[in-house]
Amino acid sequence: MATIQANANSVKQAAANPGLELLERLGYVVRGALYAVMGVLALRIAMSKPDGQAVDLTGSVVFLIANPFGKFVLLVIIVGLAAYSVWGLIRAIFDPLHRGSDPSGYLERLGFISSAVSYAAIAGSASAWASSSRPIALSSSETSMARR
Repeated sequence: MATIQANANSVKQAAANPGLELLERLGYVVRGALYAVMGVLALRIAMSKPDGQAVDLTGSVVFLIANPFGKFVLLVIIVGLAAYSVWGLIRAIFDPLHRGSDPSGYLERLGFISSAVSYAAIAGSASAWASSSRPIALSSSETSMARR
């Protein structure tokens, strides 16, 4: 029992590491940027602009990497979303936000796990795109969006 307690304390200390905190903040920035791109593209639809697109988070990634700095942006997205996923798991397992052990706290923590898995899947897709020597396979709407 003492070993488990010592391991839990060491993980909690690692979670409070300033380097990890910086990566967590990068994750929040990347996540915010993806939602901002989604919002701007949706706003362009509402304003009847011809280049407005209805996209999800993956479409936002495609939009962001379709520029001269695409590989660098893709790398930042991968690191940021992976860090955000790790932070989600830390929030779910160690409860640093003190959501509690009651049913509502467990539901919130289950939401953190769901979020971590979702963002890890997007980061995994992005890393598959980064490691592929082939161009990214896009749908026709994503292709037209990436050309803009």
